[in-house]
Amino acid sequence: MRPSALLPALCALCALAAGRHAEPPVPSPSPHPAGRLQASFEVSIEPAAPVVEHGGSIRLTCRTTCPDPAAKGNLETSIRKHNFQSGPGETSVELINVTEWHSRVLCFYTCAGVRTTVWADLVAYRALEQPVLEPVPWMEEGESRNVTCWVPAVAPVRNLSVTLGWGAETLHTETFEHDARLGPHRVLVTHGITARRRHHGQNVTCQAELSLEPHGPHLSSDAVPAALAVYEFPADPELDPEIHLEVNETANVTCAIRTFFPEAHFTLSLDEQPLPASVSEDGRRAVAELSLPQPGAFRLLCAGRVGPKERRAQATVHVYSFPEPQLHVSTASLAAGEEVTVQCALPAGHSSPLRVRVRVRGGGGRPPTRWDPSPLRWTLVAREEDDGAELTCEAAVPDAGKAPKTSAPVRLAVAYGPRMDEAGCPRRQNWTEGQEVTLRCSARGNPLPRVQCAQHGRPFPVAEPQTAARAHAGTYLCRAANRLGETERVVEVLVDYYDPPVLLAVLVVVAVLVAAILAGTGYGIYYRKKKIREYKLQEKQRQLEMQPLAGRSPEAAAPNGSVPAAGP
Repeated sequence: MRPSALLPALCALCALAAGRHAEPPVPSPSPHPAGRLQASFEVSIEPAAPVVEHGGSIRLTCRTTCPDPAAKGNLETSIRKHNFQSGPGETSVELINVTEWHSRVLCFYTCAGVRTTVWADLVAYRALEQPVLEPVPWMEEGESRNVTCWVPAVAPVRNLSVTLGWGAETLHTETFEHDARLGPHRVLVTHGITARRRHHGQNVTCQAELSLEPHGPHLSSDAVPAALAVYEFPADPELDPEIHLEVNETANVTCAIRTFFPEAHFTLSLDEQPLPASVSEDGRRAVAELSLPQPGAFRLLCAGRVGPKERRAQATVHVYSFPEPQLHVSTASLAAGEEVTVQCALPAGHSSPLRVRVRVRGGGGRPPTRWDPSPLRWTLVAREEDDGAELTCEAAVPDAGKAPKTSAPVRLAVAYGPRMDEAGCPRRQNWTEGQEVTLRCSARGNPLPRVQCAQHGRPFPVAEPQTAARAHAGTYLCRAANRLGETERVVEVLVDYYDPPVLLAVLVVVAVLVAAILAGTGYGIYYRKKKIREYKLQEKQRQLEMQPLAGRSPEAAAPNGSVPAAGP
């Protein structure tokens, strides 16, 4: 036997002597392939790369090409085995309850005194358990997070591959071909994703594959998919921070969310008591009805939830008692320059946020007073323009967006002396002779002044229809008076009239007469010439008729062009 073949045989015997569970030594390199003795015979193991499930059994066969029927061979391993009846050139064993994750099996044969061995690596695998995909929590739009999948107790790890995906898209595939661990190990795979709205509702998947091909099975298992949920909720709900209501007044309060995905849920409460609310069709607004019987300040809370995120907005609801305001005026009739005292007040028991003010409508257009607590006292110095103005007392909560309540108005009567101006009594008035006109002159004042006008000391009616005449032109003195005084104004009246020119009329008459004479003369001449021509024609005809018939030609006998009839 050659030394290169003898050394592995001795090592194998030493290993078997040390114990059945010792790992067989690796044979030293030989210049010839394993299982050959000077190419006289070969030794082989089937299967060449045995694979068995952990705890299972596998049948191995050691074969030789030795032609000697007396050749002896066997399989040696640290695993408990059961021998089968051997035949020429073949030995079979069954390895029972394989629990070693990696072991080596020795096959040897002795042929003609020569011993040849081969080795086979026995790999045990563990049935692939279902991988576990960790739940993916809600993700905010644009948020990045790791997806994690783990495979429990897999062996051998180097034959494992794990694929993460979502929808029809593959996110990541990880392999472990460089993992040298023999026993089962838990394998963890992670991959980062960034959430977008389009990903909402897509399934994240995890598939584990244990490939022992071509000598063993190809195992595959899928984790339970995890649905990806994406949300967007960038801003708090919108709610008016201050809400003002009168006792027992019914009003709607609105809570709105402008931007959200996929859907928003609203909760409204008043002092921690839930309020029934209706949500708009587009899901952006929740509306609740409020009506409170007692005054006070109440906390209104609107909570909006989108996905896992909740945002809140709160407001204060001010409920107030709002009686009608009352107005007291020291006097409503006074003279210009006198003072009037005005009091604007609310009855006892009104709510503290209420404020009052005095408003003046008409007259000189005074601005309202500022909002002040009740009672409000104000002094007004009467002017002529205030005559007829109305005073009212208004009550409201300023800047609450609600119309104020108003008391009954008080009208001022301001007395003042007569006033005449261009609008009521123009200084210059133009009339036209023959037209119906009136002298326009009126005066302002309280009491209403009496107006009288006169021309050269003679009274002239005012505002009465007159037929304009040239005598009305001139200057009028108009005087207005009441119990507080009098005033005067000078008015000038101009009367327009029309006199037709006499010379022009005479020229027109003469022209007409001359035209008539010329026309008559012309006609007379024409008539005389016509009569003369007629007379001459008649005389010629008479002379022709008196001539003898024999001496006349036929044409002469027929002066009118007719030919006399022929005789018999």
